[in-house]
Amino acid sequence: MDAFRVKAEFITIFDEKLPVEKISLIVNNKDSVNFITEPYEIQMHKNEIKLIKAVKIYVESYVQNGKAYSVTGMNYEDINEDTLSAAHKELFGQEYVGEYAEVEAGWRCVCGKINTYDEESCSICGRKRSDLKRNNTMDYAGILKTLEEKNSAREMKEWLAENYQNVNNEVVFKMLKELEKIADFEKMYGNAKTTALNKIRKVLDEIDA
Repeated sequence: MDAFRVKAEFITIFDEKLPVEKISLIVNNKDSVNFITEPYEIQMHKNEIKLIKAVKIYVESYVQNGKAYSVTGMNYEDINEDTLSAAHKELFGQEYVGEYAEVEAGWRCVCGKINTYDEESCSICGRKRSDLKRNNTMDYAGILKTLEEKNSAREMKEWLAENYQNVNNEVVFKMLKELEKIADFEKMYGNAKTTALNKIRKVLDEIDA
């Protein structure tokens, strides 16, 4: 693909839609598949950038091998409630778009930027490749804080399983295992919230040990 034209739709926390029409992007480096574009303005009040919660991109046309193609009738899947779930954004930051991956052109950061294998840090968000490979960018402090608000080991286990069991992370796996054991213990001997939290804190302490 040599170029493509898209429509962008910026969505605020108030669910207001701020469209930007006919954004043209052209290939800058075919080896690394980098595209560049001219600056475009969004009609919004000063400092309102903080209110943007999502951006949707709709491809309208593209150029490939010197021929232009129009994209019509394409179904767009809204992935905000799945891949871009609130849980993932809590873990990796609000700019999260997908999991770390190593591709032919380089390694893809969770923010979506493809960096060359010579680059240790993402040139867009600054995350380190080594941290992403170990899944060490997760907000463990935020997870612990939420677990502390639960009333029992069972509630902790259910919340963690519902939000993070599909995340490929060794620390989360250990926390789930500990909570499953304590939740079973709880069925026979009563509330074990304090014991569960102590186990979770121990697992988290082992990260930096």
